[in-house]
Amino acid sequence: MNPIMINIAIAILGTGIAGYWDHKTGIVPNRLSHTMIILGAILVPLTFPERIVTTYAVGIAVFLIGFLMYSFGQLGGGDVKLFTAIALLIPFYPETLRQTITTIGITPAIPVYPFIGSVFVFAGIIGPMLIGSIGFHMKLNSKKEKIKKYPAKLRKGLLFTLFLVPLMILWSFISVAFLLLLIPMAITLSLIPFKNDIIHLFYVEKKKIKDLNDDDVLALEEMEEKKKKELGLWRKTFTPPEIRKIKEKAEEKGYSEIEVCEGMTRFVPYIFVSLIVNLIVGDVLLFLIRSTMI
Repeated sequence: MNPIMINIAIAILGTGIAGYWDHKTGIVPNRLSHTMIILGAILVPLTFPERIVTTYAVGIAVFLIGFLMYSFGQLGGGDVKLFTAIALLIPFYPETLRQTITTIGITPAIPVYPFIGSVFVFAGIIGPMLIGSIGFHMKLNSKKEKIKKYPAKLRKGLLFTLFLVPLMILWSFISVAFLLLLIPMAITLSLIPFKNDIIHLFYVEKKKIKDLNDDDVLALEEMEEKKKKELGLWRKTFTPPEIRKIKEKAEEKGYSEIEVCEGMTRFVPYIFVSLIVNLIVGDVLLFLIRSTMI
């Protein structure tokens, strides 16, 4: 068996298990993600002997970019570790897999950039941008009586989407597939005026500061400026050492509770779906664009 197939099997199995736990509990077990990262790092010299430095560089870059997104509450810590693991296990689309897939009548569209980019983009499109955004519009409509200036915000959201109309018209002459990307983008843009309403109505909960951990996303929008200043809160997520300092400051200042965002979108199941689909077609967007070129 080609060594890369072992890496692919580890990535699929690990991401599938992570998706199950994320859907069930909202948490990706550290033991799972850490094991995948360690295995990926160990297997690099065996699987990619001619691209060792490049593969490690991809893994490090993915972790640093992911950590930056984590710091501002855009990704969970488990998501970052999982993306890092996949980047080490499958840094680029495997030629061996392309040959195998081609035998069943599908010609994968091979991206020149790291494979994890394909996984991340498609997961974001089908998850938060499409299914997530549609779900939020339905929830907002059901609670519109609790939202100040709901009709005005709806109209403002529509104006944001209109900025994409020229692009939709222009790109549709190149490939119909571009519309499949712009539609989720348009739905997401229409939610911009409702950002604080979404956080306030669907996410914010009070949590005991003593129970705070590095998987929690702070709801800074709902906190008093004094509280944020005294606890040194300037971003939405913090590492374990930073959380220990926050707990010390909270005890000193007399704070026992803190506002956090609970029930955030479960992202890992979409990562799993994206991983499978991209392994089959190479890069979903490139594949669709190539298939629908006019």
